[in-house]
Amino acid sequence: IEFFDHLTSRATYLLDVAVKEKETFEKGQNKTRVLSSIVEAAAWLEMAISWDDVNPPPPEMRKNLGLAYMNMVRSDEGGGFPFFEDIFHAGGDNNDPNQDHRHNWWTHKNQEGVKNWKQWATLRWKEEWGSFLELDSSRAVPGYDQVKIVYDAVLNRASMK
Repeated sequence: IEFFDHLTSRATYLLDVAVKEKETFEKGQNKTRVLSSIVEAAAWLEMAISWDDVNPPPPEMRKNLGLAYMNMVRSDEGGGFPFFEDIFHAGGDNNDPNQDHRHNWWTHKNQEGVKNWKQWATLRWKEEWGSFLELDSSRAVPGYDQVKIVYDAVLNRASMK
């Protein structure tokens, strides 16, 4: 458990720093590209969730993972999805059904019905924040109301199209 706590702390810190940098980038105050850091933070959070089979993820982890995916979708950095080593082996030919929960990462091979990585990140955002909002324990998490407002607004906007 201690390993996953450290992994989650590092990922959360990286996400926090990257989101703050992204905000200054969007205001034109710096030229730092942060998409790769946001993607890395999401990967570490996904890894912590997928490899800790004993404990359910705390609601804060789902909230932060949804935040990472939302920032991926909203990113206007060019150059596409910043690939790095496939730590999940999502592109492999592993047909072991016990490993399905570890295949939750973008590759061009494993995302049927999804046209691009932004569409995939949108689906992951919806899944993570949807799961977060369904947990009774999430109501005590700071930012719950903000997450609910954003989530509902996006889904309402999407249903109007």
